[in-house]
Amino acid sequence: MFKIQKHETKTLSWWHRQKNNIDFSPSYQRKGGVWNPKSKAYLIDSIINGFDIPKIYLADFSYSNSSLNQRLLPYAVIDGKQRLQAIFEFLDDKLKLSNDIVFYNDETINLKGLKYSEIKSKYPNIAYDIVDQFNLDIISVVTDEENKINELFIRLNQGASLKGAEIRNARTGAIADIVRNICNSTLFLKSKYSKTRGQDKNTAAKICLIAANESFVDTKKKDLDSFFENNSEKIINKVSPLPEFLNEIGNYFEDGDIGLKSEAVLPLIYMLFLKHKEKDPKSIANFINLFSYNRKKFKSRGVEQSEIPIDYMLFDKYIRNANDASGLNGAFNILEKLYLNEV
Repeated sequence: MFKIQKHETKTLSWWHRQKNNIDFSPSYQRKGGVWNPKSKAYLIDSIINGFDIPKIYLADFSYSNSSLNQRLLPYAVIDGKQRLQAIFEFLDDKLKLSNDIVFYNDETINLKGLKYSEIKSKYPNIAYDIVDQFNLDIISVVTDEENKINELFIRLNQGASLKGAEIRNARTGAIADIVRNICNSTLFLKSKYSKTRGQDKNTAAKICLIAANESFVDTKKKDLDSFFENNSEKIINKVSPLPEFLNEIGNYFEDGDIGLKSEAVLPLIYMLFLKHKEKDPKSIANFINLFSYNRKKFKSRGVEQSEIPIDYMLFDKYIRNANDASGLNGAFNILEKLYLNEV
């Protein structure tokens, strides 16, 4: 079943009342937080001044039950997540208008920097007649085929600046499922670096590719894209244990440890634990944190280059090429040497 149709016309205020009935985080969606406040305010500016805004695509589960409806909600966002979130933030008073907005219907009206509640108070006609009654152009997608939703998301964003990780995240298959499970592992959940554009899924895919080859390999976009197409039983069997293994590793770290604040280092952490299973795992975690602390200290202002140990300088040189097998091998050899010197 796959049907695309225009949703019955509803206003912003109606959709705002439905916000708890919308799944904003289905598996194929990019994470929120990509739009900055200026971009969000510009969208609201367009609405207030009567400009058209792009269509929003929702998986519509109100027509029938579907196995895709994991959160048992009537709707799930396929495309337009940032727009809906910006609209709801404005109506919830979490976003204010820009300081350069001009209300074209009456340029004597000053809306600069106002929140929605302030507009309701000062200019109720604008709030009720223009904002609340603005008709969103919603497209309903009625389907029980996840691959069709994933493909639609990719097709809609083909001309947009989607990152490779976001496109791969919309794919189906065993490798894609394992990558998602890795992102929910304890190690990844405790890691604190920007994940707004799927950086965690990108890192998880790199670790999968390395595990499949049992060694460091190139992890550029073309390598990861090719790997996602490979769903052979042999490869799947190699990488299937990864989520559980990374769960176990994560138990030896604390949430937000300094050693888990660099996505580039995570594949090295995986390999260090893998190669030294006979060692005390807590000692490995402690070493990673100490190494990361020293690395940050040596980069701080006031530290002369002559004071930085050569191993740390070389590590930083290698890790700049963390998508190359040579860069990964070089950085890992130094990390492993420093660890073995500690134990």
